[in-house]
Amino acid sequence: MLFDTGATHSFVSSYFALRFTKQPILLESPLCVAIPSDEVMFGEYVYVDCEIKVQGRNLLGNLVILEIVGFDMILGMDWLSRHHASVDCWNKTVIFKPDEET
Repeated sequence: MLFDTGATHSFVSSYFALRFTKQPILLESPLCVAIPSDEVMFGEYVYVDCEIKVQGRNLLGNLVILEIVGFDMILGMDWLSRHHASVDCWNKTVIFKPDEET
């Protein structure tokens, strides 16, 4: 799993998504994604409100299916902001502070 503060959306590899029991939903229009190798990928389907377990907590996220290699999931700013995450690069930590907790 990769936490990517430069990604506006969150993604799941098509291979890893084969493990999911829920069905993806067709996006109204394909999502065009530019990747570091200057290639462009298109995501046409999204898994809505997937449970993503982090440190024993189930945190929901919408995952767009992409033909990515090297990562099962890329969690972007949509997911990080939804769960009030702070990324501390210096200490190599991600801290979650949901509304109901301090």
